Amino acid sequence: MDFIVPEHLREAPWAGFYRAMKDPQIKDLAADLPVLCADLEIRHFAGRLPVLSDGLGIAIAALAIYAAEGATGVRPFG
Repeated sequence: MDFIVPEHLREAPWAGFYRAMKDPQIKDLAADLPVLCADLEIRHFAGRLPVLSDGLGIAIAALAIYAAEGATGVRPFG
């Protein structure tokens, strides 16, 4: 996460990650998420942050899935 989340926004995603790992709940939500690009510019991409669980419902991983184009109109981080 520290590679693509702008430094001034990292606290909230990490808190959400630890909360999701502790108590995973399926939510199919999408938002325009800020991404720190290779050129050090911050751009917003439509994405989802699902939690993957094993057969017993225990969280084992989280991932970010982004769309190359388009927007959701929802910007939770401004």
